[in-house]
Amino acid sequence: MVSAGTQKRQLATYISCLGYTPTEIVTKAWNGKDFGMLSQHLVAIAPMLALYGQSHFAYPVLHYFHSTKRETAAEVNIAVLDEALTLLESGIKPEHRPDAVALYPVRQTLSVFLETLTSAYIKPASDVPPLAVLDELRANGIPTVSDEAFALEVSNLTRRRRLLLALVRNDGWSWKEVGNRFG
Repeated sequence: MVSAGTQKRQLATYISCLGYTPTEIVTKAWNGKDFGMLSQHLVAIAPMLALYGQSHFAYPVLHYFHSTKRETAAEVNIAVLDEALTLLESGIKPEHRPDAVALYPVRQTLSVFLETLTSAYIKPASDVPPLAVLDELRANGIPTVSDEAFALEVSNLTRRRRLLLALVRNDGWSWKEVGNRFG
């Protein structure tokens, strides 16, 4: 259990070092033409997420261990990472997105983790968290899709995002800690 708790904080810290918000992760990775080294970080995160998710299967009580510091709160940082992936997969123009081979394993590993939430009796929130605003990405020269195209694409992720919101709330945080400007 102690090892699993340490891994949980390690994962949270790694994600928060990439960026404090989904938009910050995306803007920090943008080098003016592509997302540079972000793919390597995503490849490094995937096994950490897999181990974290499997730890929840082995020790469901991990859902009840909470951090009082935002930087080490795995649940908030997992929501930040998932929302950053949503920006990358749905908000960025297709020709500028990071390689799907780097994005897909992280997204799938997060999906497996989200399925562990039922063992902790965490059900999707009744409301959907607000959608991130793409203006900050545009202000940083990152080519984005239209707001309408983004909203349409993200509408397919409603259940997932409601589950992330429930996860964040269950850990004692609010969606504002995920930190984006929202519409």
